[in-house]
Amino acid sequence: MKKMIKISVILLNDIEDQLVKLFTGNDIISLTCDFADSVGEQVTFHAVDFNSKKEILSRNISDLSDGAKIKFFSEIKKIRKVSENQGLVRQIDRLISEATSSSINARIAVGELMESYSPKLKQVWTDALKSYDNDDFRNALDSIRLALELLLKQVLNNNKSLENQKNDLGRYLQKRGISSQFRNLLIRVLEMYEKIQNDHAKHDLPTQLGREEISFLMNQGTLLIRFIDNCEKKGETNEK
Repeated sequence: MKKMIKISVILLNDIEDQLVKLFTGNDIISLTCDFADSVGEQVTFHAVDFNSKKEILSRNISDLSDGAKIKFFSEIKKIRKVSENQGLVRQIDRLISEATSSSINARIAVGELMESYSPKLKQVWTDALKSYDNDDFRNALDSIRLALELLLKQVLNNNKSLENQKNDLGRYLQKRGISSQFRNLLIRVLEMYEKIQNDHAKHDLPTQLGREEISFLMNQGTLLIRFIDNCEKKGETNEK
């Protein structure tokens, strides 16, 4: 299952630099292409041609989904050339550990904040994660959008659709001391989020969106949810 994870770019680059020293260009093609085929994904380079080993490795790894990247490194560290390099193995283990922990911790944090709201909201959030993990991107995007809409309905105490919340949301943010510039920024982000969702996911499969774009929309929805929750808790603190 593919999860939203955060991989350290610096650590990943260092690991790739060490791997290209251990394998030929053809080895790297075989390793990355065979792995991609085994998990049903596609990578860019299928032959060495005039590309450097680092370019091939970096690009083919970047083409993999987040979960597949972690699985790839879990497999490659078992290869003898890699397993004999204990320093490299430790770095790979660190990459996997940090990526997995950041994903789990982020999900737990948002799941816990949902406890303060309606059971339906938490269920919709859970449905969004399950759909994303199972590559059901249409329902994943629908559910994360609905979660944001349900949250706004509850904190703004109305029954308006997401598209019609801007005025009420602006007043809500102003009462909580959010600057006008930031209020305008947030409303603009929300408008663009709605438009992309409506254009690419609301009525059909999001076939024109890449995995990176879908992951971004999921993360963006989550950031908006966490920001609104922070504002709500700020308001509760000020009222005490």
